[in-house]
Amino acid sequence: MAPVVPVVFAFYYLWYGTPERNGDWMQWAHRVLPHWRPEVTARHPTVGQRYEPPESIGAAYWPKEGPYSVHEPLVLEKQAQWLAYAGVSAVAVSWHGVSGASGESIRTNDLFVSWAEAFSKKAQGVQVVMHLEPYEGRSVESIRRDLEHLVARVGSAEWLYRDENRHGKPWFFVFDSYHLAGEEWARLLSPTGDMTVRGTRLDGVFIGLILDSGNSARDQHLITGHFDGAYNYFSSAGFTHASTPANWQAISQWCSQHRLIFVPSVGPGYNDTSIRPWNEGSTKSRRDGAYYEEQWKVVRQLQDLAAVSITSFNEWGEGTQIEPADCSKAGYATYTQAGGCDENLYLTLTKQGVEGLSIAHTEL
Repeated sequence: MAPVVPVVFAFYYLWYGTPERNGDWMQWAHRVLPHWRPEVTARHPTVGQRYEPPESIGAAYWPKEGPYSVHEPLVLEKQAQWLAYAGVSAVAVSWHGVSGASGESIRTNDLFVSWAEAFSKKAQGVQVVMHLEPYEGRSVESIRRDLEHLVARVGSAEWLYRDENRHGKPWFFVFDSYHLAGEEWARLLSPTGDMTVRGTRLDGVFIGLILDSGNSARDQHLITGHFDGAYNYFSSAGFTHASTPANWQAISQWCSQHRLIFVPSVGPGYNDTSIRPWNEGSTKSRRDGAYYEEQWKVVRQLQDLAAVSITSFNEWGEGTQIEPADCSKAGYATYTQAGGCDENLYLTLTKQGVEGLSIAHTEL
């Protein structure tokens, strides 16, 4: 029988720029962030300072291509090649709506369409979905306006991933969805909501963020809000209940009971100490690739798996990227294994993980 292979999404960030392409070292010149407790901030004298590319960047690792712009055609070509090689079906692109901006005040809406059109020319079959990020004043009213804006601009684009198993609907990952009450989400996602998108051109597969076991108050919005599924985004074991692989089997069962798609998020590790020097306790060592391989092993054991997400392709500031990293840049970490440094290690491990899904989910 033909294998039933889950769709593989990778979270992608388009906020990287250079003076030549974008007028500034977007994101690479990140500010060192303060702790919420002043006494902790006081112990870290670099807080408030900015990195100075191209000599230094706000990341624990150094990109193989150096600090780049996602609008550089050669960068996009290589990224497309890497994603296709690794077996990624689509990138979930971080987007802060029509009016929002990232923590570094980067308006991703201003970048998205030109990036998507350029990426699609290099894409090698890799498609695009949206990762809806929070922003000041986000509400179901503003989200509906965001969806109207997206559909008007890119709704018919060939590069937009549409789920053939769900009536050709596009996917939307919704970060920090629990910030809005389930009753509010139901206005948008319930078929009977007063501003419903169901059955309209704005409809899609909406995947909300799960933090706990599913039974907590902050996870209930996934049910009462009429979401289609849940993802954990954070791949840092222990950071949340849902980000801990040992809990994925139970979460998968809970989602199945409530007719939700569970999309586990796997990742190679975590290290954001370049921009949050007070956060060493959250660092997750890559352990020469073992941390990542263990998560893929857990995923392969899940039943009725429709999709997997990867945190991330290129979130360099938090050290979750699988994008190739330089092996020789002094002062920056490298991708090591027993045989030494391998710039492409996490592309290879991703490819192996995806191929393992094909084997594990073959119909018997």
